[in-house]
Amino acid sequence: MIGITAAAVALLLLLSAVLTAAHDAAFQIGTSHVRTLEEEGFDGAGALRRVRDGRDAVGASVRVVTQALNLSALAIMSLTGVSTWGATGPVTSTVVGVIIVLVVADLIPHLIAARRPVRLALSAAPMLILVERIARPLTAPVARLEDHFAGGADTVNDQHRELREIQEIG
Repeated sequence: MIGITAAAVALLLLLSAVLTAAHDAAFQIGTSHVRTLEEEGFDGAGALRRVRDGRDAVGASVRVVTQALNLSALAIMSLTGVSTWGATGPVTSTVVGVIIVLVVADLIPHLIAARRPVRLALSAAPMLILVERIARPLTAPVARLEDHFAGGADTVNDQHRELREIQEIG
């Protein structure tokens, strides 16, 4: 039973780590670099451009999915601690679980994405698009509320994007 539980936790954390690393890698690459990759015909460059064009939707989707995966893994660890260690199980397993989740699903993916962002982003862009499509029913209502309360003030974001691109070009 413990083996099945450990495998389930490992699978959940692995999926979360892959999504986190892919998302980080996709947004570490500059716009001009993505354009160059696309012009040179690299596989996945078109998908990467679409991911970057849908920055807010992809980011929200990845956050929702990774949080669900991480919380599920933590819940499984906590419940296993209750049944295994008795009275001290919930606290011990939750503390250990939080540390494991932080290291495996957050710290390590950031390090991996920083090491080889281009290769990772190009290969994982289609997966990020798929995650965004699957999670859209959960994230679209929140996005509509954001637009409603923000008053559709997206001009600041456009100006910031233009400024970043000008700085990238030099």
